Amino acid sequence: MRDSTIVGQLFIQYHTIKGAARTFKLSNLADKVHTAEDYISSLRGTKTGSWNKVLMIEGLQEIKITVAKYKAVLKEKVSKYLQNLSSDRDDPSISEVFSKCKKIINEIQGVKNLSDEMVQRSLQKINIIFEKYNSLELTDILSDLIKSCPDIARSLGKPAPKVNIITNGMRFGKEYKTLLSDVFTHCLRNSLDHGIELPAEREHIGKPPSGEITILCKQDDSQPKIEIFDDGRGLNMGAIRKKAQEVGQIAPGKELTDDELCNFIFYSGLSTAEKVTSISGRGVGMDAVRSFLREKNMDIVCLLTDQVSAPSNFRKFKLQIILNSDATIQEAA
Repeated sequence: MRDSTIVGQLFIQYHTIKGAARTFKLSNLADKVHTAEDYISSLRGTKTGSWNKVLMIEGLQEIKITVAKYKAVLKEKVSKYLQNLSSDRDDPSISEVFSKCKKIINEIQGVKNLSDEMVQRSLQKINIIFEKYNSLELTDILSDLIKSCPDIARSLGKPAPKVNIITNGMRFGKEYKTLLSDVFTHCLRNSLDHGIELPAEREHIGKPPSGEITILCKQDDSQPKIEIFDDGRGLNMGAIRKKAQEVGQIAPGKELTDDELCNFIFYSGLSTAEKVTSISGRGVGMDAVRSFLREKNMDIVCLLTDQVSAPSNFRKFKLQIILNSDATIQEAA
């Protein structure tokens, strides 16, 4: 018998790999993963039954073969270039130098008799400099994803969106690069597919045909946060309520506020899309984002941003990513 938790984990991983493949224009790999994902999707729709190991292994094998082909091309085309980039093994890497310098700074700071305020401030400044060179701005982390947005938009019949990234001097440790890339792979695709309307619909209500996505870094007390929102029509609250009832997340007759209802977008399998495409529609993207973050003791919430006196069908919103306090450093003045 199969385990629904394993099914969910497999689905999240396949969906994330597919998103990354689309980002780097590896369309053949994305198509193979999408096909394998179809079978996993069918398992999520039922609560009983066994694994079809043959189908699962065949799907995985197709993916492995495709990856092997890409690796062969990479080795043939750029191996010499990569060899030239490789540093001499006898030379310490930059990260090793930083590590040793930070160790020295920590040892100096540990000396009990060192009370000179100026020295302490200088050491702090040195530490910030080292942290800066061992960190990245969000614009650097998301550069490949942002470059892929026009292609994704075009496949959806939409013009390339304007993407604003407001860093407010915030930088992220390099160890957070993969996590943030995975998170925004789903968040950006969600805005492009579900958030921003088709150009004809936008023009009909007086909007420019191209949509706009904003990513804002902010610090609340000691808690770093990243917010993402777009200028689309917002969440379809009626569709979310209906879908949540269909999948058993809301008991019949139970009344929920829009603030409570909007966070149902993070439930696995809950999608208001009318059809499944290679971009989205399976109801796994936001569930994947929350899973990635909660594994690292972080979180994501949906916050409504418009003011209405009564329940409305569409509501403006933003996604707020809540990070660990050690995830960021502030640029030195």
